Amino acid sequence: SVCLSVELYAPAMRPATRLLGLAFLASSACGDPSAVLQPGLLKLRPGGTPAAPLTSISAAANEYESFQVLIVADGAADTVVESVDISIDSGDAASPSILSLVHRELYLNVTTVSDCDGALGLWPDALVPAVDPFYNETRNALPYRVAAAASQAFWIDLFVPPGTAPALHNATVRVQLQGEPAPRSLPLQLEVFNFTLPSTSSRYATTVGLSGKGILMGKYLDKVPGNVSAAERIAERRRYVQLGLMHRLTLNQFLEDSIADLGKHDAAGNPTPDWGAVEADWGS
Repeated sequence: SVCLSVELYAPAMRPATRLLGLAFLASSACGDPSAVLQPGLLKLRPGGTPAAPLTSISAAANEYESFQVLIVADGAADTVVESVDISIDSGDAASPSILSLVHRELYLNVTTVSDCDGALGLWPDALVPAVDPFYNETRNALPYRVAAAASQAFWIDLFVPPGTAPALHNATVRVQLQGEPAPRSLPLQLEVFNFTLPSTSSRYATTVGLSGKGILMGKYLDKVPGNVSAAERIAERRRYVQLGLMHRLTLNQFLEDSIADLGKHDAAGNPTPDWGAVEADWGS
């Protein structure tokens, strides 16, 4: 068979970057599965053309930073992704370990375009964790079969703990495909800045509405039992609040719900909460 390389990237890209992209496309055209790192800001739709491979990311201490791994299956056969993981050489034995969370991206089929920036078809949306970070349970993210000539994206969250040495850290993303004797190794450089982000939200916080009822409707598939306790509602909200803070989002209704649960009301219906009980659940 003859493999043809066709340039699909913008001519303004650097030649070295363009060659990397051509190598990836040629590999896919020849029938071999491909694995390539991609930035976290891209929407990797099935069947779309990947951007130039990602080679480096940066983060402060006490920050999460994300990127993606795109798998394009063999043009003639399915490709089974058995595992996706990452190791980081800190270069300093005294540095805390940099943690990672791996997710498989689920696709939402958009049937109605909402505005001029949208489009019909499949879009990446929900994330299925390989291991649930709250319950430490293995989920069904992996292994995963990618249909012939199709693509599948995986989302990686890296957490850089406080105290991590500011430096350039070498990382290796490993992708194990079924039938291959060894994992594929994709190099990635992580630059850790010489400062630490605070754990608490700031006056410039990005806020997102959080409905306690909505969380419970999702958990119980729209049929919320009538005997759900205040403690359970707060426990579920805490997990969502923590997920938000991981990515610098403040979920802005959680305290309002907690006040309603834990406090009493005056004659006018205004809450008169037990702030000691609120802080016992949420902290200062």
